[in-house]
Amino acid sequence: MSDKAPRLGQVLKLSRRDQQREDTRNRVFDAAINEFRRIGFAEAQIDEIVRAAGVARGTFYFHFPTKEHVLVELMHRAEERIVERLAPLRRRSVAVKSFLQNLIDAVIAESMSEGEPSLHREVFALYAHQPTLASRNHFMLEAVMQFFSEAQERGEVRSDLMPSELTMIFLTSMFGVLLSHPDPPAPSIRSSLRRLIDVFVRGVAP
Repeated sequence: MSDKAPRLGQVLKLSRRDQQREDTRNRVFDAAINEFRRIGFAEAQIDEIVRAAGVARGTFYFHFPTKEHVLVELMHRAEERIVERLAPLRRRSVAVKSFLQNLIDAVIAESMSEGEPSLHREVFALYAHQPTLASRNHFMLEAVMQFFSEAQERGEVRSDLMPSELTMIFLTSMFGVLLSHPDPPAPSIRSSLRRLIDVFVRGVAP
């Protein structure tokens, strides 16, 4: 046996350290979200967040370089649930229009699930105004991109368009529509998004 092989105690120690780091990250995240809800994203102060989390200011920046990165994490967790809703559809290879309609239904349902549409509005703004930051390592973007790629292979989408371009165009447009509606979202938002889908699908049809 090589002397360089890690001992069981070392593996357990690293695992415990990783768990502690994750616990701290979750504590900072929860404190930040509570502060956003209490006073609003724009007015929330890092000092108040770290005080509530019981950590040093540097710990906040270790896990989240900016307040916007907390919103990215919120979006990331929401997207996991949205992609779970869409998984059965992808297995059935549904039409583009049907998939996108189910996508917007899942996004709207998720935005209302926590009873804090104003907080999700900040997420919509982040995606509409900073798509590069918002789209990093996110499940929904990857799922939609994969769907467009598979739709291209089936001949349902124009072959001269990249799946990544289609995904960015649609998601940015979708979040722009969501952002344009008041809190809580008006009943007309679903019809506005369905009109967006109609225009989009007509534009990408082969």
